Amino acid sequence: MLTDISLDKRYGNICGYTQKDVESSFLPYLDGVDLEKVKRWYNGYNFLKDDVYNPFDLLLFIDKGYIFDNYWFSTGTPTFLIKLIKKTTISYQNYQT
Repeated sequence: MLTDISLDKRYGNICGYTQKDVESSFLPYLDGVDLEKVKRWYNGYNFLKDDVYNPFDLLLFIDKGYIFDNYWFSTGTPTFLIKLIKKTTISYQNYQT
């Protein structure tokens, strides 16, 4: 059984990278990069504590040669589900709310 800790304030900062994390651990990998732009793009997630950088986005930003993109969104979009819904006829008549 998994427990979702993302909305538990005690664990808010472990769900992403804090500003301190970026400045202490990632700075050598971000040499020459506009850090304010990185912050605008990838910082702002908040799990009931401090704003944090999305770890998936930040790591792919570095890996993809410092190209700003919506990495997390593009991998998290359920296109397979949208395609399945388009192919399938679903009747909701028998379902009660």
